[in-house]
Amino acid sequence: MLLAATLEQHLDRFHGLFGLAWVEIYSVLRPLLAGLVVMQLALPGRNLHSMVIQLVRVSIRPEQRDRWLELIRENAAQTRSERGCESYEVSEDLEGPNTFSIVERWSSLDAQYDHFRNPQFGQLMGALGDVLAEPPEVSINEVSSTLTLDEALANAGLTE
Repeated sequence: MLLAATLEQHLDRFHGLFGLAWVEIYSVLRPLLAGLVVMQLALPGRNLHSMVIQLVRVSIRPEQRDRWLELIRENAAQTRSERGCESYEVSEDLEGPNTFSIVERWSSLDAQYDHFRNPQFGQLMGALGDVLAEPPEVSINEVSSTLTLDEALANAGLTE
């Protein structure tokens, strides 16, 4: 917060000296601000190691449940053995029958892309055509910072 207050004071001084509007100042300083965010992440207690988390939500046809379980077990074992795969977890939605979530954690986007290029991934995608009730929902998230629950509660002012 001190950094933000100091930065705001300097921007106000720029405005006074040069008559620049906030938007003009921001456009000039934007690259520097991005650098400050990176510096802030480098503070002790922050994890600069980024990871990739892929979230998949898939609905299957009820009559294809056994085939789905067979395919997803094979895929889980294969994926877990790939370079850069840190975890692969499958769970079923308790409130949505035949709806599953898959959470994959990768060391980098490059590792994730290598997974997509793997011929076995293509084979899985081809085999799922008759199994899926609808196209899966997929998001790939690059995460640069992670907090434990204790850290988040402390940041929220709920613990010391």
